Amino acid sequence: MTEVTSSAFHIHITLNMPRSRTRVQRSHYKPFMELCRKQKWERKRLKQAHSSFNEVRCMESSDTEDIESLDTEDIESLVTKEHTSLMYSAPVFKPLVATDIISNWALKEVNVPKSSVSRLLKALQPVLPDLPLSYKSLLPKPNLHFMQMGDVKYVHLHNWMSSLKKLLLYSYRDMQGTVKYNLIINIDGLLLFKHSPDFKIYPILISVYKLRMRPICAGIYCTEKSKNREMPVSEVFLLDLLNDLKDLRCNNIFQGHLCLKFCGNGIFVCDAPARSCLKQIKSHSGYNSCERCQVKGFYDHLSKHVCFEPVVRQKRSDENFVVKSHPEHHKGTSALTEFGVNMVTGFVLDYMHLSCLGVMKRLMSYWKGVTRLYQAKLPAAASAKFNETIQTLKPYIPKEFNRKMRTLSELSYWKASELRMFLLYAGIVILRYRSVLPKSKYKHFLNFSVAMRFLISTGTDDVEACTRMLVDFCSQACTLYGKGFVSYNVHSLLHLSEDYNLYGSVELVNCFPFESYLGILKSCIHSGFKPLEQVAAHAFQENEPIVYNVRLTGSKHTGDVFKCRDGGIILDNYKDLNVQHFFKAKLHNGCEIDCSKVSECTIRCDDLIAKVEDIVVVNEVSYFIVKPYRYVTNLFQSPMPSKSCGIFKISQLACAFDVVPLSNTVLKLFLMPFKQYFVAIDLIHNV
Repeated sequence: MTEVTSSAFHIHITLNMPRSRTRVQRSHYKPFMELCRKQKWERKRLKQAHSSFNEVRCMESSDTEDIESLDTEDIESLVTKEHTSLMYSAPVFKPLVATDIISNWALKEVNVPKSSVSRLLKALQPVLPDLPLSYKSLLPKPNLHFMQMGDVKYVHLHNWMSSLKKLLLYSYRDMQGTVKYNLIINIDGLLLFKHSPDFKIYPILISVYKLRMRPICAGIYCTEKSKNREMPVSEVFLLDLLNDLKDLRCNNIFQGHLCLKFCGNGIFVCDAPARSCLKQIKSHSGYNSCERCQVKGFYDHLSKHVCFEPVVRQKRSDENFVVKSHPEHHKGTSALTEFGVNMVTGFVLDYMHLSCLGVMKRLMSYWKGVTRLYQAKLPAAASAKFNETIQTLKPYIPKEFNRKMRTLSELSYWKASELRMFLLYAGIVILRYRSVLPKSKYKHFLNFSVAMRFLISTGTDDVEACTRMLVDFCSQACTLYGKGFVSYNVHSLLHLSEDYNLYGSVELVNCFPFESYLGILKSCIHSGFKPLEQVAAHAFQENEPIVYNVRLTGSKHTGDVFKCRDGGIILDNYKDLNVQHFFKAKLHNGCEIDCSKVSECTIRCDDLIAKVEDIVVVNEVSYFIVKPYRYVTNLFQSPMPSKSCGIFKISQLACAFDVVPLSNTVLKLFLMPFKQYFVAIDLIHNV
């Protein structure tokens, strides 16, 4: 049932009743039908609704006039004015059917040929007669308009806004009143074919700030037969996106007593070349390229690139950027300025590119010896110990990490997730061996690692301490590795705490989910024939609300226990009760506990660090049965006690069992052996 609510009356439209004449003629709803037809994914449903469109019941409010006193023009103006509420006030969640599940499976399994999907549909036809017979009719056919301008082609996916609204309504379904939200926008390049630069796409990806979700693709532009490495953004390609954002800003989303309001102008999370092109400023290799202060770089002849001083000069502001008070920083005028985007604070310094792929990989390249500063290279024995420790830690890596670290000799192939694991977790143990890294350089690395752990964690109070550690890291780097080490990325670390003060944890605004989605788009390319059309069709179908139905219903909620087991630990308190035993449970932050694996069974609840021996459900309440560790101490004291940043030195399990309710705030730990004890580190990144 679809409902329109106004201050004067309520209109209820029932679609599945016998055909009959009503007090309000169907011709009065012609504007509403025309609005709905504009959305292609609604067309089939509207045809079915038109054949059974039967009854309109009008309920008079206690303090308003009767609907019969309204003429046709009044009703048309009311429907036009309230069309946003009318179109999105329907139930946002419907029961899943087999077609929805198979459609979502066919989209995710991009390596399955379409002919195999069609054969599967035909095989299931006797059991599920409602299924289509072909892959072509399983998913909605996108009706896309491609804009060609020279070597650049652009397509705008018009269904991204409907998917966004459906996701918002589902996420905030339990709230009332006005809820404000902001959007995270990412634009990054993706080379479609490994050995050919002819085709490179730049998807425009959208997600909601502080909402964990898969990104939504709003548009894609593609360069053909162009070897220009600069992102070919123009005002024409940004025009459709900016118009959609203006529409979201002007039209709120309503459902019942809930009003969703788009506040802000969007948060742009991109790498340095993309930010340079979008903002029309000097590239990261320029002398005046720093986006947050007016420091001027210098050319270092030893490292052969532009370097910066490890200090913060006069800071830039949004107002000074608009008037171009520092003209050496600008290349032109960005189209985003006219839209009202904050050109300094609205562009986040993404820690994936900055800290992981930038600074951490730069440090490791110095240790490997690929730079001209050969005195920073690790000896052969240290490199061998480094690689040996990595192999030792592999069985202890939890499943929350998609990749396992490779050796130092394969550094050029390391991905951002591997570098993040080394920076936040494994490097703290691997580099602690004196045979790997000298004590002075290990303390220097700890400044960087501990500061990043605080900036990624939520609820960090002492941001000034993080800033001091990053300042010490940059200044000491000049002494340990030379002035050429302080590149654009290293200098930008000094401004990372500014983003924390604006948006909270840097884990909330980063490129990791967008990079994962780019991999999905790349995997849907099956040939070199019309690659943009293949990617656009897949992205359009991914945006469809039917896909989000499957994602939302299939997700596990906090406190889920699964994989039942026969037998287990029975404590004296629960002997007379009905106890169910399980292998696995899911925590509030998405981490999974598996009591059958050594890498998945270490948890922390406040000051208690323990090993999970069993997972039980008693009277519909879930509990962990654990064995606590007796000795829990600090691993290091400088730059601050390790316990304060979630790093513990533990040893010796207790003999007695303890019980921890799953409803408590429980954190999963990364357990790593070191000499005669273990090092346990809180998992703080999003999974």
